[in-house]
Amino acid sequence: MRLLVVLIAIAGACDLKPPPKKVPPVSSQVTPPSFSNPNQPTMPPGDAGVPVAVADAAAGPRPPADAMEVTEQCVQLGSHVAEVLIAEAEDPSKKSVLVQDRAKIVRRTAESCTRDGWSSELIGCYLAAKTQAKLTACRKPDVAAPEPPRPPDGRPQ
Repeated sequence: MRLLVVLIAIAGACDLKPPPKKVPPVSSQVTPPSFSNPNQPTMPPGDAGVPVAVADAAAGPRPPADAMEVTEQCVQLGSHVAEVLIAEAEDPSKKSVLVQDRAKIVRRTAESCTRDGWSSELIGCYLAAKTQAKLTACRKPDVAAPEPPRPPDGRPQ
């Protein structure tokens, strides 16, 4: 009799499987966030407790944490240079690339202006320029164009 009970218990244990895990129902309805406090991060329903940051649509790309501090005057200069480059681009594909890279153009120009300590005359020249040709004419005075080579007799070629 014991043998029969042991065999039935073993046979019954082999057929027993743990019940399948229950999957929580997925909510198909999305509730809009409450705008009572727009600076407060919101949590979408069904999210595993991960807050979603509310971004300001007007905020532009932020420079990296290790980016150098630039002066406001140099940022204005960089913005002006980017606008001149975009305005003069005739090819639509080139113009779209410049528009996408506008923030990089502004940042790099501002960093160069700040790092190299551009003079107020040079900054004024760039800010007054309305064309790429005039921007090019404003190059820093300490960067002179190289003279063409002359023959030994001193006459230009």
